[in-house]
Amino acid sequence: MAKKPKGFGKQKEIPTRDTREFILAFRSRIIEHGSNSEKVYELVEAKLDESLLETLPLVFNQLIANKTSQERKNIAGLFCNLGSLLWQLPLSNYHLNIEISLVIYQLTLKVFTRGVFPKEWAMAQNNIANIYIARIRGERAENIEKAISAYRLALQVRTRDTFPQDWAMTQNNLANAYTDRIQGEKAENIEKAISAYKLALQVRTRDTFPQDWAGTQNNLANAYIKRIKGEREQNIEKAIVGHELALQVYTRETFPQDWAWTQGIRASAQLAQFELIKKTKYLDEAITALQAALDIVIPKTDTYITINYALARALDHRYKLNRQPEYLEQAILSYHLAAENTPWESHRANYLEKAGDSQYELGVALTQSGQWYKGLAALEAGLKTYRQVDNRLARGDAIQQMARTHYLMGNFDQARTYFRDALRLYLAEKNVIGEAHSRAGLGRLFLRLNYIEDALQELERACELYRQLEDETRLKEIQDVYQLARKVKEKQPL
Repeated sequence: MAKKPKGFGKQKEIPTRDTREFILAFRSRIIEHGSNSEKVYELVEAKLDESLLETLPLVFNQLIANKTSQERKNIAGLFCNLGSLLWQLPLSNYHLNIEISLVIYQLTLKVFTRGVFPKEWAMAQNNIANIYIARIRGERAENIEKAISAYRLALQVRTRDTFPQDWAMTQNNLANAYTDRIQGEKAENIEKAISAYKLALQVRTRDTFPQDWAGTQNNLANAYIKRIKGEREQNIEKAIVGHELALQVYTRETFPQDWAWTQGIRASAQLAQFELIKKTKYLDEAITALQAALDIVIPKTDTYITINYALARALDHRYKLNRQPEYLEQAILSYHLAAENTPWESHRANYLEKAGDSQYELGVALTQSGQWYKGLAALEAGLKTYRQVDNRLARGDAIQQMARTHYLMGNFDQARTYFRDALRLYLAEKNVIGEAHSRAGLGRLFLRLNYIEDALQELERACELYRQLEDETRLKEIQDVYQLARKVKEKQPL
């Protein structure tokens, strides 16, 4: 047993026996079956729970106490094996795997000091940095800063002259961190990333390290897509060229999953190219590549998520070109597949919101074509999605569109309810455009129901708002409806 530090009240003892036995069993299974054995995976998966975050440090300290330097090194190496293995386990426990790995590598620094074991110390710093990049808990910006600091520490030992491969790997990793960095100037961060990738490519050549070369070419291409400095079109061209270089190594036959990943990110670059210069061939090429990649990609992987999201975006663009609703339906499915499989909550919210936008757009398209019930179903699905991501303005838009649809169908009571619900959301969000549209809709509805005073009140307020918005077209339209309502009130001939 180990005791917690003193505090108020009775000290609570933390049981460590099970964790100690787990570590010893882990060592035995590695010796007997090898580190990549299913027997080892089964043991680790069965033991994983939050308590390890508390008990592993205690057990590590117990195991290294009064040991020789070599014995301490062996124990730290065993813990490193466990930390490495956790990265290979299923995504269902991803956040916990990451936290336990972080604790493990931080513990190994008690043994792997820079002075005694510089190579192992640098390795641990590099792995700690990798973990912070992948970490879900904590502030994302702070995690990236910690990763950058750890990579820089690793590079103090991993120099190009002494450890060229490790130096290149850490330069590549540091560049990844700068690409995703939140703090600092975005443009400068990307330039630092590009410089670091180019340094890595001085060692990671195609002839010597073809897979590493291809991976860094992909990463450099991604940095060019995000680049702020320079001409946008040239940066996109450089990105596409980089991905195509990677595909010279990552073939479908030799590296099918890397090939699928590269197809996905190249397609994203082609989408950016299409958005910039509007040539449909880039959109068509992107969709073809993404659909081919989906045939072989492993579900629930980063590649699967990336490809589904890119395909959904591409299909949204395809719909805007030809207005065929089936493209929106396919896009919605792909957005949901991306959302269901990502471990990142912020990404999930983004994917779901995109799905909601496509559901809304599909609902509008179907109602405008007279398919009212299908349109209402799509709008209802969009509304449900917007509730999940707590987008109140989008909820207002969906509800207002449902109100308009019910008005066209002659369901006036439901139309009134939805218009008022939308109006409440717009007022709460101080959204003038939405308020104007809702009041205009209510005014038309009240006029249709012969509630003339109510109609005049809503139409007059709508006119004031459109005047404020300087929307002359809408203002003229509602002024005409307002004058019609006044004539009805005054019983003047039309």
